[in-house]
Amino acid sequence: MNAVRGFFIIILLLLWIVSCTDKNNKEGYKNIEFTIDTLHIEVDLSSPNNYLNFSTFKNKENITFFGGYNHTMHSIDIYNLSHLKFEKRISLNRNGPEAIVNIDGFHIHNLDSIFVFDNQLFQLFIIDDESNIVTKFNFLNIFRDEIWESFPVIDHHFRLYYNSKANCILFRNHYNEPYKNDISFVSIFSLDSLTLTSIPFFHTENFLSKGEFGYLCVPTISKPYDNKVFLNQVYSPITYSLDLVNYNIVQVPVVSSMVHKPLLDQSIPYAPEIHATENAFYNQLEKISDTYYTRIIWDKADFNVKVSNPLLEKSLKLDVYDIQFNYLNEIPLGEKSYYQYSWFNIDSSLYLQPLQMTYSNTLKEGLFTLHKITLY
Repeated sequence: MNAVRGFFIIILLLLWIVSCTDKNNKEGYKNIEFTIDTLHIEVDLSSPNNYLNFSTFKNKENITFFGGYNHTMHSIDIYNLSHLKFEKRISLNRNGPEAIVNIDGFHIHNLDSIFVFDNQLFQLFIIDDESNIVTKFNFLNIFRDEIWESFPVIDHHFRLYYNSKANCILFRNHYNEPYKNDISFVSIFSLDSLTLTSIPFFHTENFLSKGEFGYLCVPTISKPYDNKVFLNQVYSPITYSLDLVNYNIVQVPVVSSMVHKPLLDQSIPYAPEIHATENAFYNQLEKISDTYYTRIIWDKADFNVKVSNPLLEKSLKLDVYDIQFNYLNEIPLGEKSYYQYSWFNIDSSLYLQPLQMTYSNTLKEGLFTLHKITLY
């Protein structure tokens, strides 16, 4: 259960140095000092190697924890990241009055207040670490007098986060007609007033003027910072900051050199696959310290019909910005290296869950593995 550095960090550092040689001669680029650690935590064989549905939190002693949803066991597995050990398993009830059938997203505020949302039943639960239901909000009852052209959902693009100061949760609005120009994609649910407030966050003008973009036409959300969150459409680097207290939303001056090309003709063979391969997709911007913002980008690649899954040829990279949103540099993360939506940040470090197919020599049964990138 030790944190080890090995051959992986040497290779990744060499790749980063080579890729940045030309860039560092240009004005505005900066060398970023970072380390990469491999963390192993021993678990039993009923625990998966990766968790796509997860939450992180700290207790009163400032110990960092990771909670991941275990589909097989229908449980939330708690890991102590500060001491690299498996802490406990919160087994959830599938039947009876305390049943929670589906977990589409959850947020651990503390072990007495775990927020869980079920997209199918439109129910928000607050449970404790013994899986007792403390409070339940049935959205179908709360909003029964409203006729919805949309409904709130949580997924791995748009994770569930609870903000204690504003006492609210953000939801992604799902529409049956998602390509209209007057629909907002985000709502805030107030636990004080039990109201859903629509936030003016829309498709980009480029999207609306040129049509469907193919894959991943969904919004994504950052971990809250200073009672705010970042929002962007996955197909676009255009980013907004939303204040969770007063609901003000403003565009932030983060830029990208890549322009997303629309999908104009779906009659072309492999049109969606070509589009998804030859365009970049943008994870949420994250504030990881008082020095840096970061964003993981699923980069573009050349489409090759001879490749069984050309999407797997796309590589991930980590873009780094200063606190004024000026682009500094990028850290390549490689092809087929990490689950795109399974990373999180804590205390100036990024934690990524490696793919089994790439790191099969290091991902063993009985181990939960993380790669930790720390920026300095």
